[in-house]
Amino acid sequence: MRYIPWGGNNQMPYNIIDLIESDETMSTCQMFNAEVCYGSGLVYDTELATA
Repeated sequence: MRYIPWGGNNQMPYNIIDLIESDETMSTCQMFNAEVCYGSGLVYDTELATA
C-alpha cells in the first residue's frame, strides 16, 4: 500500500474545497459543471457484459 501526501499538512483537498466554496463565482461554476457532467448520475452500459 502506498501513501501519497496531499500537501505539507495533508489537508490540500479540504483547503481547495474551502477556497472554491468561499468564491461565489467559482462555486457556481463548479455546481454547473457537476450538474452538466453528472446530472443524471452514472449510466452503465451492460450490453457487452457477460455473466
